[in-house]
Amino acid sequence: MNKTYLLDYHILTKSGKRLKSNKPARVSNAMSDLHAKIKLETFLKKKHPGFDKLIIDKCVEDYDGSNFIEFFNDITKGNPFG
Repeated sequence: MNKTYLLDYHILTKSGKRLKSNKPARVSNAMSDLHAKIKLETFLKKKHPGFDKLIIDKCVEDYDGSNFIEFFNDITKGNPFG
């Protein structure tokens, strides 16, 4: 099941400038937190030509309603009372 992650991050440019994100990045359809980080880095490399490094400050799974419903459906599969 693919998940959605929220990542707080900042990037370092080749000129040594540090750019901090204003709000968490939402990365969807990731198989794991590592996959979410890689997807974000790939996106930022395209967006910022001077991109050098990605530094992740925080990475958490986003438990919005749709993920909860999928999780609940997985738990109740095969339940004769459900």
